[in-house]
Amino acid sequence: MRNLLNNWRFQLILRIVLGLFLSISGVAKIMDLAAFGKAVNGFGLLPSTWVVLVTVIIPYLELILGLMLLLNFYAKPAYVTALTMLIIFTALSAYKYFSGDISDCGCFGKLLQCKTDEKLLIENALLMVLFALGFFKMKGTKNE
Repeated sequence: MRNLLNNWRFQLILRIVLGLFLSISGVAKIMDLAAFGKAVNGFGLLPSTWVVLVTVIIPYLELILGLMLLLNFYAKPAYVTALTMLIIFTALSAYKYFSGDISDCGCFGKLLQCKTDEKLLIENALLMVLFALGFFKMKGTKNE
């Protein structure tokens, strides 16, 4: 297992998969910002002015982070930022789930309906492990 995690091919595939994941998620939200804004507002935690700001910033940030991973351009900061965002999103989703609301989380816009349920929390936990692996096992590059 250790050999696999240290293998440059595994690291490359992991970086590409996570980069595509972020890019697709960002583009899906950008394609329908109104629906994503509705999902953000559905968490009921932000004032309306912040909902608009978050609705615009998050999808573009996801797209930029995904492209950074795909291009291996400052990939370590991209991993850390994406992992931090995922931790926050997971905490918010857990709050929503344990409050009894299992409506769409807005993770993939209208491309894919994702309910805020235990399956989403488990998937996010797995993604957190993958982002952490990507960060900690990444070989040094010029663009760190």
